Order: sequence, then structure tokens, then C-alpha cells
Amino acid sequence: MFVSAAWRLRGQDTVCKPGRLLVTRSEEIPFGDCRKYKAGRAMAKVKLTPQFLQEIRELAVRWGKIAAERAAREAGPDQPMDFQDMEQFSAVVARGLIEGSITTLLEQQAQTLANELPCPDCGTRCPVQYQDRTLTIENGQPLPLHEPVCHCPQCRRDFFPPAATSAPGQS
Repeated sequence: MFVSAAWRLRGQDTVCKPGRLLVTRSEEIPFGDCRKYKAGRAMAKVKLTPQFLQEIRELAVRWGKIAAERAAREAGPDQPMDFQDMEQFSAVVARGLIEGSITTLLEQQAQTLANELPCPDCGTRCPVQYQDRTLTIENGQPLPLHEPVCHCPQCRRDFFPPAATSAPGQS
């Protein structure tokens, strides 16, 4: 089947041809032209020390032991768990630990936001609102998220992250 050249072009191919001039702005961008900035503020990348991470791992091991003891009491001495049940139980405990730690850290970050934030494009102060959605993390586990979202009436855009769409690889 023959496909014409026009159908093979992607949308950006007609605008981004080699040799075309770059689009430039005459005015200054309010918060700099930086990726992964929220309203002009860089998201901090914290490097946790190996010693701290080891302490947290040991704490998680103790939580696992507490959960296992509770499961053994629930099952009773006359119904020991087989290895498959142990794996299933451990996966549930791990998912709960992941959900609790990620949602708590995200909530703590959201609490540091002001009630109004400037739009990254025009600088208009926009109220911070919250939207519930499900975030799917790397292992495929869905997490409930109470996410801060701003809408700029001047630009007619939502920011961090867009309210109606997800980042690539997330739902």
C-alpha cells in the first residue's frame, strides 16, 4: 500500500525542519526556562545517606516482624501458613509500606505550598486546589493521590501537573 509523504510526516516535522530559525522571546520568562520547576521553584533532590537508609531498612524489618507475628496469631497455631501464603502476605505488607511512605512524603510536600502560587507563564496568582487521582508507581501499584493543582484563568492552563492528564508512564 502506498502512503504519501504528507501522511508520513508527524506534526512537529512540518514546524521543526532542519535549517528553520528558532523561535525566540523578546520578553523575559518570569521564572526562568527550567524543566521540572514548579512555579519557578526547583524541586529539591535530596540525597539520603547510606547509614540513614540502612536504619530505615532495619526499621522496616522490625515492622515486617510485627506484621508477621500478628498474621500468625490471626491464623492460629493449628493453621500454619505455607510458603505461598507467606509470600502473598509479605507482598501485601510491602505494598502497604510503599503506599504509606510515598503518600505521606507527597502530602508533606503539598503542605509546604502557599494558598496561591504564580502561573509559570504569566505570573498571575492562582489558588491552589486539590484533586484526587490514582498514581501508578514503577511496580504497577496504584496509589491514591490528593494532588495540588492550580488553574490560571489568564492563560487558561493548569499547572503542576496538568489536571486532566498524567505524566508518561503514570495513570
